[in-house]
Amino acid sequence: MFEVQYQIRGDGSDARPNRPADMVARSAPDGYTLLVAPSGSMVVNPAVYSKLPYDPLKSYELISNIALYHLVLSVSSTLPIKSVNELVDWAKANPDKANYASTSAIFQLTTELFKQKTGTSFQHIPFKSGAELVTALLTGQATMTFADAGPAMPQFKADNLRPLASTGATRLPELPDVPTLAEVGIEGVVVEGFIGLAAPKGTPPAIVTKLEAEIGAIAKLPDVQERIRQLGLIPDGSTAAAFRDRISRDIPKYTAVAKAAGIKFD
Repeated sequence: MFEVQYQIRGDGSDARPNRPADMVARSAPDGYTLLVAPSGSMVVNPAVYSKLPYDPLKSYELISNIALYHLVLSVSSTLPIKSVNELVDWAKANPDKANYASTSAIFQLTTELFKQKTGTSFQHIPFKSGAELVTALLTGQATMTFADAGPAMPQFKADNLRPLASTGATRLPELPDVPTLAEVGIEGVVVEGFIGLAAPKGTPPAIVTKLEAEIGAIAKLPDVQERIRQLGLIPDGSTAAAFRDRISRDIPKYTAVAKAAGIKFD
């Protein structure tokens, strides 16, 4: 029987960065203890903590990325802002009023990257939960947020929140009329969170290869894909090499954003 260690917040980051990723890194490499490896643990924590008890690229045998998720730049439907360009223009004209809500690091880093690319100065307002964040937008406490697409979908459908653009390389299937940031002229803000699978370093290659193949096959099953999409996620089932490439690419990206914005959680 597999023992799967995980602890996920809304953004997929570890509430305590030394657990469970550290537990799995120190576990016996026998193929029976696996880590559900979200983007928070694997690429965000390395960007915002000076020291971690594990290394995303050295402490594990990376198996596969199971699913992706995009964030959605959103405002209250009560605001007259109907597009990303209108939001940017409003923020530049009202720097003393422009702010954003976030609940954890990936949302904050995404917004800081957006600010860097658009020359805006939204002020950060932290919240403890997604429910508080939505309430803040609806009551006018916050101007905008990058929302997790899955939990925010009911608010979009109820026309409480207005989705302006998504952070993916392609449009979200559930929001086909919502453009990507690149499509509206904001380049360099491609943020795709992920939920992958990893094993302790030294796990036998035959086990890793078998798990990689099984995850890839399972991710292609129609009922599994449908269930993943219902959660607001995008099925992936990548190869181990592609998963490693994604992590290798994202760590320096988020680290540069955190450094420029002066974000450290130590």
